[in-house]
Amino acid sequence: MRATMSCHASLLGALLLLVPFAMAKQDVPQWTEKWRVEAKQSDGGCILPAVVISDGMVYAATAPTDITAYTLDGTLKWNVTLDTMDCTVSVGPDGTVYTTAYRRSIIAFSPEGKRKWTATDPNFDTIVGYTWNEKGDTMFVTGRTGYITALTDGKRVWSKFIEDLGRPVFYQGLVYVTNTSSVFTLTPDGDVKWTYTLTGRGSKFENELCTPGPNGTVYATVEEFDGVSQVLHLYQLSAEGSFNWDFNLGKQLPVFGDTNSAGAPSTSLDGSLVYVPVYNKSPGKKQFDKKQSGPDYLPMITEGVVAVTAEGAIKWRQPAFSSFVGPKQAPVTGPDGFVYVTDSGTVFSALTPEGGKEVWSLRDFADAIYYPSFSKDGNTMVYSLFLPGSIVVLQSPATQ
Repeated sequence: MRATMSCHASLLGALLLLVPFAMAKQDVPQWTEKWRVEAKQSDGGCILPAVVISDGMVYAATAPTDITAYTLDGTLKWNVTLDTMDCTVSVGPDGTVYTTAYRRSIIAFSPEGKRKWTATDPNFDTIVGYTWNEKGDTMFVTGRTGYITALTDGKRVWSKFIEDLGRPVFYQGLVYVTNTSSVFTLTPDGDVKWTYTLTGRGSKFENELCTPGPNGTVYATVEEFDGVSQVLHLYQLSAEGSFNWDFNLGKQLPVFGDTNSAGAPSTSLDGSLVYVPVYNKSPGKKQFDKKQSGPDYLPMITEGVVAVTAEGAIKWRQPAFSSFVGPKQAPVTGPDGFVYVTDSGTVFSALTPEGGKEVWSLRDFADAIYYPSFSKDGNTMVYSLFLPGSIVVLQSPATQ
C-alpha cells in the first residue's frame, strides 16, 4: 500500500513540477532531460506507467489501454490500443514486446507493433511474473495458482506445480524461482535441478525473488525471527544449491508494520559486489496522545543500500535521503558502473561502486521515481514517475 500525500504536499508537488529536476552535485557532469511524456490517466489508469529501452526504442504504457513506441529522440513510431491491459510493458531478447491483460493473459507484439499472439492459461490465474530463455522464443510464467508454465509462440509446452511462486529469473540456461521457503532451479524442459529449503524457525525468503550471480551463485534476502525481532539476512548459495554464507543486514521489531524490510539484491557488473536495499524499523518518538491508535512508540524508518562483497563481507552502507516507505527496488548498475538507487521518495542518486559515494542526484518532485532502464550504449536513461504518471528520458553527459 502507498502512503497518500496530504493536500499541502500535493500542492507543493504540483507547483514544483514546473521545475523538471534539480541536481544536488554541481562538480560532476550531469544527465539532462531530453523529453518526457505524461501518461493518460483516464479511468484511473497508468498512474505508474511501465517503460523500457530496447534496441534504440522506448516502449511505454502511455494509457490504460495503450502501448506506445518512441525513438530515443522522442519521435512517435507506433501506438497500439487494446481492449484492456495492466499498464505494463516489457521486451524479450528477440525484440518481442509484451503486456498483460487483467494479469490473466499475456499479449505479444512484434517490434513494429503487430500483434503476434495472446496467451491465456488456467494455470496463470493471476500472473505473478515471467522471464525468457536466451533466444526469447520460450517464456516462463508463474501464477498465483502455484504453477510455472513454459510457452512457445503463446502455446503451453509444459506446466509444473511448485506452490506459492514468486517471479522467475532465467540465467545461464536455468530458471530460478523462489517461494517463501525454498529456491528452485529448473531446466528449460521443466526438470528441477536443485532445491534449497530454509530450516530455521520462522525463516522465510523475502520478496520471493532471488538473484543469480556469476558462476551460478544465487543471492536471496531472508527474514528470520529470533523470538523478539525480525532479523534480515543476505544468503549466498552455490551453483549446486548448497549454502555458502550468511550476511546479517540488521533487525527490526515485528510490531512495526509489515515484514518486507529488504528488497531484491542486485550485483555489480563484474559480480564482485551485491547491493541490497534495506528498510530498518526501530522504536522512535513516544506517543503521548493516548487517543492515537497504533503502538506506544512511532517507528523511525531508515532506508539505505548495503554493499556486500562476493565473499560475504561488508563493503559499504549508504543511507537514503528520505523516510518515506516505498517499494523495495533493487539498485540498478548502469553501463558506466555507477549504482543507481532511489530512496522511494523523490531523490534518485548515482553512487560509486567502490565506496557508495554519491556522485550526483536528481529530484523530480513526483511521488516516487521508479525502475531506471538504460540503452545498450549507456547514453540514454529512462524512468517512470508515480503520480503524475510520466515517462522521463535523460541524456548522458558523454553526449552533450
